[in-house]
Amino acid sequence: MADIKAETKRSFLRSLYRQTSDTATLLSVLEAFQDDKFSSLSGGKIISATSQAGHSTQYVAPTASSAFTEDQILALAEEFLALYDAVKSDLATEGNATPTDEDIFNRMIASNALASVNEEYSSYTTAFWQGR
Repeated sequence: MADIKAETKRSFLRSLYRQTSDTATLLSVLEAFQDDKFSSLSGGKIISATSQAGHSTQYVAPTASSAFTEDQILALAEEFLALYDAVKSDLATEGNATPTDEDIFNRMIASNALASVNEEYSSYTTAFWQGR
């Protein structure tokens, strides 16, 4: 699971959903997102300048998404694809064998996988068992 806030994950998903069209399904957009991030990861850093004798190197300035590591973005893409498969399977089990992208997106965005955790509680349910 990508270590990114739930709100940010939902924002990524909404942005990707807006890229769908008559010819681009939600699945193809999610796959393209993953492929794009993988190709940028496998390509390494882009050098913008070096000093004389190669003692100093400057890289291309960070982009808007550079607050996240490549690993986080790839994990996010994989999480979206896994959630897509799970939601599509759930909808088929419920009798919707041919769900629309809107059906799938609405289920994905409402999923507990993209929910925020606001509070944590310790469980003391076994603290007073006999014999402990």
